[in-house]
Amino acid sequence: MILYINEIIQKTNQKKLILADYGVKFCLYNKEIKDFKIRAGYSIDDVTFKKINEILGQRALKYCLKLLEGRDYSVFCMKNKLKVKYYTDEAIEFAVNKLINEGYLNDENFAENYYELRKQNFGIRRIKNDLMRNGIAGEIIDNVLSREEDFVDTAELINRLAVSKRFDLELAGIKEKDRFYKFLVRKGIDFDSINRYFSL
Repeated sequence: MILYINEIIQKTNQKKLILADYGVKFCLYNKEIKDFKIRAGYSIDDVTFKKINEILGQRALKYCLKLLEGRDYSVFCMKNKLKVKYYTDEAIEFAVNKLINEGYLNDENFAENYYELRKQNFGIRRIKNDLMRNGIAGEIIDNVLSREEDFVDTAELINRLAVSKRFDLELAGIKEKDRFYKFLVRKGIDFDSINRYFSL
């Protein structure tokens, strides 16, 4: 495939963004652009683009490993991080597949860790929605959230949140109750549990 270069945009002192046909976008250092003889209005061949993808793939992998030092990522979120940095589809697939194969990226582990960290402060509904936004497959979410021994005790969670918000059900007025009700909804606690709490 011959790739036509439409435009080259200066991103930083050292890097430029290359905009090509088929929606292809990627960043290269000035020296790399010079070495590959990339110019707007000209094309690059398959061999050149393959070499570029090899460089970008290694660079994307290094960037991913740096991100993973700070926290877990789902496959979906990691791909989005790379897209924002203008890595090519080929470079993204290379880096992500390498991380999956070596166990650095694992959606099931991500879901389990996410659940463990948040079950003390959020209800199942909120956790499930958050996992879906992170691109976790429904089957994985159902598997993680269906383990009864780890299931969130919503009554205990509501009581803990009430203490942290200094909310006293017996002393609270209508506006305070309404505020706390909405707070619990935002926390992803199911309506049955909330209504049960307020009917005590």
